[in-house]
Amino acid sequence: PVPQPPPAPVTVVTRIGTAQRGATSGADRVKRAVELTWLFHLIGDVHQPLHCCTLFNDTFPTGDRGGNKSLARVEGR
Repeated sequence: PVPQPPPAPVTVVTRIGTAQRGATSGADRVKRAVELTWLFHLIGDVHQPLHCCTLFNDTFPTGDRGGNKSLARVEGR
């Protein structure tokens, strides 16, 4: 038997492409809606890399919930 190459890894980038194609395909409305929901979710995840980790320190002894408990100052506010 001829060895087969391993399947391509599924990454957030490849899954965004899959969701985009699924959301714009001629498939039924339910499938398009599910893919569109995934597209929004994954783009949001890429946009918010803090959700990929949690900070534990003296200020956040139980974690900052993926950045959700952290505040940012913009122009002193």
